[in-house]
Amino acid sequence: MSKGDACWSTTKVVLGWVIDTVMGTIELPEHRRARLLTILQSIKPGQRRVSTQTWHKVLGELRSMAIAVPGSRGLFSTLQEAFRHPEPDGNRLRLHKHVHDFLEDWRWLAASITTRPTRIAEIIANQQPHILGATDAAKAGMGGVIFADEDLPPLLWREPFPEHVQSRLVSFSNPTGTITNSDLELAGTIAQHDIIAQHCHAAEKTIHTLTDNSPAVHWQTKGSTTTTGPAAYLLRLQSLHSRHYRYLTRYSHIPGTANLMADLCSRAWHLSDSQLLTYFNLHFPQDVPWQLCRLRPRMNSALITSLYKKRSELASLLSEQPHTTITTNAGKPSVTSISSTPRSNRSKTQCLSSKSLLNDIAMDASLPAKDKSQLEQWRTPYEQWHRHMPAWGPKIHAKTPLARSISESTDN
Repeated sequence: MSKGDACWSTTKVVLGWVIDTVMGTIELPEHRRARLLTILQSIKPGQRRVSTQTWHKVLGELRSMAIAVPGSRGLFSTLQEAFRHPEPDGNRLRLHKHVHDFLEDWRWLAASITTRPTRIAEIIANQQPHILGATDAAKAGMGGVIFADEDLPPLLWREPFPEHVQSRLVSFSNPTGTITNSDLELAGTIAQHDIIAQHCHAAEKTIHTLTDNSPAVHWQTKGSTTTTGPAAYLLRLQSLHSRHYRYLTRYSHIPGTANLMADLCSRAWHLSDSQLLTYFNLHFPQDVPWQLCRLRPRMNSALITSLYKKRSELASLLSEQPHTTITTNAGKPSVTSISSTPRSNRSKTQCLSSKSLLNDIAMDASLPAKDKSQLEQWRTPYEQWHRHMPAWGPKIHAKTPLARSISESTDN
């Protein structure tokens, strides 16, 4: 102990990470920070080719450091996509403009790594999310609903897509479009997080978002996709946004028939804002009336820029504007309960595994969720995995001679 072994400390290097238990942060050691800068400097801006072996090494090392580089999780899409462009000899890869766009973001993050460590609460999700919501997007627009644990009313929001975005949507009548419905659904989840960040204290809190689009759930859960399409730039926007506001996200799929509230927000454009609020207070009554929120114009612009596969300016993420909400004069509706509405009993039993009765799922999917408790049933639980047996070896039947000999030796 006089040599420093087994001493107590609030800062330790554990498995290559510097953990500060007082500040609640995790960082890269000095030599790994220097290595990160060396890696990024080795790829020159505008460089057109790199050896395949070098690129494998670069991505491997960047992946190994990503936890301690906040905002880097969504910056791997175009870097991975570079493997799809080998030279004829197979030993080199072509680096296109999209790769250098994302490398520039890496350099910006690396320059601020000493002043912006990763908070441990940003990488460990709370089993019970602080904020739960559902989103949807269609050709006409996007929208969603939000339930927070704070002393806030239930929130709903919506934002129309401009005509020039709608005209680029891939469809049977427009097979050459550049934007898919899944891209719009992904944009809707990011817009929802910005609404939350502007109206709730989201720092170091777990946000669980439900969407009926499977690709959007997969992209957000993984954090990257091997493409240079809109999804890559949207995931970049999500990553830098969560870095700035310091929240942690989780995602689950909700059937379209159950996602009625978010569907109305994205599709009911024949209703005015006040009419939409009146409809929600009448058909989805809560303890306090709903409030309608506005998406920040700068954030909306950043989303559209990402749909066009361009890097949005960081100012659109870092600037904040006053909250904008709309309420109706109707107050709390006379219908104060939806107990007469058929609902699922599945939420009464918390299942710790992914197994559930098919009949229950079919019944739940046919009923729209009308409040937070009904949305909860579609949230995938994140439970700590426990080993069932302390031993790693094969199980031994109690009646075998070997098992009896082991038992006798143990008793003796």
